Amino acid sequence: MAKKENTTSIGFEDAIWRAADKLRGNLNASEYEGVVLGLIFLKYISDEFDAKFGKEFGVKFGVKFGVNERKVLLLLASNPSLSAENIAAQIGLTKRGVEKQLKKFRDLGIITRKGSDKTGYWKVTI
Repeated sequence: MAKKENTTSIGFEDAIWRAADKLRGNLNASEYEGVVLGLIFLKYISDEFDAKFGKEFGVKFGVKFGVNERKVLLLLASNPSLSAENIAAQIGLTKRGVEKQLKKFRDLGIITRKGSDKTGYWKVTI
């Protein structure tokens, strides 16, 4: 059975395409690909975070969470036994940067540590 293509038009595809062309400027397609993929990844992280924790998550704690903080929380929610070093390697931050974020989350009551440093795990409390 042939797979049916989705040909539904949402009405503003041409406007999006023109805007993307304008943003691209003088970059050739191979250079622009990295920019587009990065933006798509940021959108994915944002959508996943909103789905997992809610759109107004930061408001509850009186702070605004950036992309890296969202990545850390998503990783902890999906694999609570990760160390700061493992998290840093996965998202491209320094271990110290991740440790600062973990401390911030603990201080806000967003996460707690259960067990020892070696065999314990993180509990996302929200």
